[in-house]
Amino acid sequence: MDTLGEETVEWIARVEAVEAMHVLPSDLNGKSDPHCVVKFGGVEWRTATALQTLTPVWNEHCHMLVTSRHQREFTFVFEVWDRDQRHFLGRAEYVLSELLNAVDRKVDLWVYLQEPEASTLLYVKSCVLQSLGYEAPRPEKLPGKLHIRLQLFNKQELYAEFWQSVVTFFDFTKTGHLDQQELAALASVFGGSLSPEGIIALYARADTDADGLLSYADLCSCLLADPQLERTLFPYPDYIWQLRLHDCGKSKRTFSDLVLPSDGSLSPQQASLAVHDQSHIHVKDRMTGQIIVEKMPLYLKPVMQIMHTNKSGKNAIQKRKIQATLGYLTQRQGRKYDSPNSVCDILPFITYHNINTLEIRDEIQTFSTFNQFFYRHLKPNARPITAPDDGAVVVSPADSRILVYESVDLATSVWIKGEGFTLEKLLVSKALATEYEHGSMVIARLAPQDYHRVHTPVSGVLGSYACVGGTYYTVNPIAINQSVDVLGSNRRLIAYIESPLYGKVYFILVGAVMVGSIVLTAVPGAPLNKGDEVGYFAFGGSTVLLLFAHGKVKWDADLLQNSLCPVETMVKMGTKIGCGCAS
Repeated sequence: MDTLGEETVEWIARVEAVEAMHVLPSDLNGKSDPHCVVKFGGVEWRTATALQTLTPVWNEHCHMLVTSRHQREFTFVFEVWDRDQRHFLGRAEYVLSELLNAVDRKVDLWVYLQEPEASTLLYVKSCVLQSLGYEAPRPEKLPGKLHIRLQLFNKQELYAEFWQSVVTFFDFTKTGHLDQQELAALASVFGGSLSPEGIIALYARADTDADGLLSYADLCSCLLADPQLERTLFPYPDYIWQLRLHDCGKSKRTFSDLVLPSDGSLSPQQASLAVHDQSHIHVKDRMTGQIIVEKMPLYLKPVMQIMHTNKSGKNAIQKRKIQATLGYLTQRQGRKYDSPNSVCDILPFITYHNINTLEIRDEIQTFSTFNQFFYRHLKPNARPITAPDDGAVVVSPADSRILVYESVDLATSVWIKGEGFTLEKLLVSKALATEYEHGSMVIARLAPQDYHRVHTPVSGVLGSYACVGGTYYTVNPIAINQSVDVLGSNRRLIAYIESPLYGKVYFILVGAVMVGSIVLTAVPGAPLNKGDEVGYFAFGGSTVLLLFAHGKVKWDADLLQNSLCPVETMVKMGTKIGCGCAS
């Protein structure tokens, strides 16, 4: 058992309000705006409101704690209300003891709604209005029904679900089992205490049928049977249980959603808190103004959740062992996506990220590897350049989630929190760092689903460039906002554009986890028009940094405001982000 406050937690109940039928009308037009309220043990939760319907569909769920103190005889109460909370439309109950006795402690059923005595008057009012010609007559009133699903989980079941997610993630080759290198990668990322010999021993111990292949079930069974062994591989298992305990009664997400967060739009109330949530990536869509939860790549979800939001994970990522593992994974993934066999990953990737294929220049079937698709070209008119003949206008260098700051100091105080980050370390030059220490900065992060070619933000002549070695930390915000110096530690390419108006504008292409290649396609010394291509990234997330000399550029007000929140803004390559201060 685990505790929360003074209560002993026995079960976690997943309660879902699916839909309803024949709900009472409460408006003069014969419709209602129903929502469902769930009550258990003094905790309440409600769904969203379905508008103008008598057959609402919610498909929403919450989690509630079941404790050992008297709650076995408690009842789950479901109430349906009209939006304004003045009209009670019906009630249903389900006793916890029945759920405990159900097969797999899970039920999926329809229950009749006990409607209020005033329901007859509401229905008569609707019928009178219909008889006066306000709407077509409706059939005889049928009893209201509610579709509910309930399921109880205990700690052991949550742990099993977690390990199933973990081992599935580390099966990089998707063969249905782990090899020793994949098990070693798992151990490294989670910061466990297993030595190389310990990993070999664990592999042999968990491979119960001695076939040389470690299946998901083999590893899960072995770890769950031996908590001490589990802690050597994953030092903080209580993290999983506590995530769910503190999420109960407050979130509609499942346990696996916490480990593998999904995407979706946020309400205005959620949006006001979103930018302070360190477990998900929240960005603002510049076109719609909405805050959305970014769809994090499948290969990063569980790692980011633990490596950058847990003390042990933060400590582990700074070890050389972790850096070596990330390098190994990057090189391995790069080889995989350069293989002709990787073409089978293209269509699932398009579907998962909902990529617009109409703007891609080449037909999908013409790509011979996944990487060729990843750094694809777009059609000439897919990204129009803002004010192409106005040299004062600065445009986004890439499809990206962008931040703009009037000074490097402001960028480091608001966004870049890595210990040891300095401009000198980033540029590998004390002289350049001194020259640009008061300059303006752009941080443009490319997610894997983005178009991954980089273009010049201003017109000018491409200068010389340098490649700097480093590791392969992820560049997503969960990492940037933590103690690891990602931007100054990762592999990167440093170049500049000599602009007639802005002088030297430096751009730094920063690689990340799974980014094996940074390729410069423009030739040094060549004149470039604003929006011309300068290079591309191979598979993975990546970042483009821009540095302007002090006082040269004025950023767009909406981008500045969002960056100070701070929240990244989604922009397309070629859209205006700023202009010369004299403009």
